[in-house]
Amino acid sequence: PSIGNYELSLDDFEAVFVHEFGHFAGLDHTQVHGLALPPDTDVPGVTLPIETMYPFLYDAAQKTPERDDVVALSVLYPSSTFATSTGRITGRVLTSNGVPLSGANVVAHNVADDSDAISYVSGATIVPPGAYTIAGLTPGASYRVEVQEVDSVNTGGSRVGPFSPPIVLPGPPEAYNGAAESSDPAVDDPSLATPIVAVAGATASGIDVALNYQSFAV
Repeated sequence: PSIGNYELSLDDFEAVFVHEFGHFAGLDHTQVHGLALPPDTDVPGVTLPIETMYPFLYDAAQKTPERDDVVALSVLYPSSTFATSTGRITGRVLTSNGVPLSGANVVAHNVADDSDAISYVSGATIVPPGAYTIAGLTPGASYRVEVQEVDSVNTGGSRVGPFSPPIVLPGPPEAYNGAAESSDPAVDDPSLATPIVAVAGATASGIDVALNYQSFAV
């Protein structure tokens, strides 16, 4: 760069082309890791490991597909044992008045291993509005299901999901909270979660997340 030569290293070049071959195979962009760390950490940087199909190149490690990338390929081109050897979670993202909301990023995080995290943008494919399906879950693992905004920089050719610019959620990221799940923030703390245990060959259905209404208006 000091002499105006901005060629990529071979490793970075490979990471870019593995990403593009992912698109050729039918994969969209994904947002699981790669976002800035929460401001309350006071630590600069981004969450790791960054998926191959994240919209931007951070480092050469992205040439190796991460869990979300592998599962997305497995959903498109499943082996004969994929469905019976992994678990699934299905549900909807709902507004505070119960209307299905498409364009929200839903991520299932293994609470014991955050590298095992799988995403789905609600209503993004040939599913009902607001619906999501997260497949390829590790049997016996407990997953925290969180709904978050698609980051505002992920737009245009770098968009995640069907909308550009992405939709804006009414509040912070919100986790599924089991029996306490509600659109009332006095009842449902958005930071609290009820983990879901994945079972091989089984689907945990009806895992709907109702976004909390906000006590202010503009």
